[in-house]
Amino acid sequence: MYARVITFQYQPGKVDEGLDILRATVVPELRSLAGYQGATNLVDRGSNKVVGITFWQSEAALQASGMDKLRERFAKVASFLTAAPTVENYELTDRE
Repeated sequence: MYARVITFQYQPGKVDEGLDILRATVVPELRSLAGYQGATNLVDRGSNKVVGITFWQSEAALQASGMDKLRERFAKVASFLTAAPTVENYELTDRE
């Protein structure tokens, strides 16, 4: 299994609004992609930081979800962010 980790730095007071937009627009799109295995968000409200993690069945599925599509998805919340999101991809070796 593979994971994409995206770190968002939101403006103060914009975390919930940004998450609502992502849940309403991005998550349904992700569910339609081959190999998508789910997602979770880690939220630090004190620093307005959100770490979004998506899980993928294979490296090929992760790659097929595409960086070009990520830019389109980020645009939906760009006005709420203080900086461009960072993106990292990982292989999941242990999961309980």
